[in-house]
Amino acid sequence: MIDLHMRSKYSDETDKTPTEIVMEGMKRGITVQSLIDDNCGAGNREAVGAAQKLGVFYIPGIALSSTFEGRTVKVLGYEIPYDYEDFDRLDQEADNVEYAASLERLCRTQELGFTVTEKDMWELAANRHHPGNWTGRMFAQVLLRKEKHICDSLLRGYEEESGDTWNACEKSEGTLDTCEKLSRILYSREGLCYVRPAYPDLREIINLIHKSGGVAVISCENEEIVRLKKSMGNLIRYGIDYMETSKHHYVQVNSGSHALTQIQSIFG
Repeated sequence: MIDLHMRSKYSDETDKTPTEIVMEGMKRGITVQSLIDDNCGAGNREAVGAAQKLGVFYIPGIALSSTFEGRTVKVLGYEIPYDYEDFDRLDQEADNVEYAASLERLCRTQELGFTVTEKDMWELAANRHHPGNWTGRMFAQVLLRKEKHICDSLLRGYEEESGDTWNACEKSEGTLDTCEKLSRILYSREGLCYVRPAYPDLREIINLIHKSGGVAVISCENEEIVRLKKSMGNLIRYGIDYMETSKHHYVQVNSGSHALTQIQSIFG
């Protein structure tokens, strides 16, 4: 089995170390693995060591945030050198960009009359690798704890007004928990508290991945994957190598732009 979409504690989605992620993957029969932590390649060195001991084929990876046509787009870099200094620089820059966006989200949330504070958010984020990145889901967690009655009213009103849209969403993605629903109402692209971080241009990110010797892949996590397909011409001109259509399926879009090596047999 292959999983090139794994994340460790460096992505704030789990407390597990890269070694634990590799070991758990091996137990599930995943013999080809890659970590793609958000804007951070720090977990690759540890993961490589664990994979070598377990006989796992490991591909160093990273998930980088970029801006394309006015939207945030995730670009996956594979076969990257895990000690590449420019990725460390990007990690720090992303922290600064995300913290600025977090403060703006906080301001917009307070303008709606909610009493959430900067202290609330720092306390919730204390043990995260990127403590200044306060996501919509994190804000929703605090709001549901501090002002649940207001949130319940907001949720009821939204579900009554857009019930068909909500039902369609839940059919396609499975049942959404209350926290996720509130996050989407307030902090998604159409929400009153939506803020898009000012990430680097997509071309800069692709060029950096190629400069490091890696392969650049548009992630399937991007919400507007259909829109991206319509923008395929620009993506090819920018030098993207693959489009990830699912977590296990990749379509080559720019065969002449990069000399693929070991990873080619996996993507192909």
